[in-house]
Amino acid sequence: MADGAGGGFRGRGAVRIIDGAMADGRWTMSKVLLVDDDAPLRKNLVRAFEREGWRVDVLADGQQAMAAGLDLGYDAAVLDLGLPRRDGMEVLRHWRSQGSRLPVLLLTARDELSDRLQGLNGGADDYLTKPFDLPEL
Repeated sequence: MADGAGGGFRGRGAVRIIDGAMADGRWTMSKVLLVDDDAPLRKNLVRAFEREGWRVDVLADGQQAMAAGLDLGYDAAVLDLGLPRRDGMEVLRHWRSQGSRLPVLLLTARDELSDRLQGLNGGADDYLTKPFDLPEL
């Protein structure tokens, strides 16, 4: 359900559109935070997001992501779990403890059921394991 003040959508897990645009009959988000330490993967993801009309900010370590994810300018985040300096789960827990409702997709090589449950129960909105097919994202 739309909120009249910001043009976004309320509710955890709902997609928020801020300064969104309609392109080819579908909504596109304006800005995504991508946090992953795999440079070739980051490059491919940035290209894919930009093709879909997203603006992308990229970080390669969890320490940098701690504050960046609290920036209200992001509409979504894609967060790896295996990051240098701070683990992705630690970053996610920090964001949630600070009241962030930013939709977060965990994108990780950790594919055990316990990892998926920990991520989703820890506040992630979705969980995707590497390797993945781009349309899944």
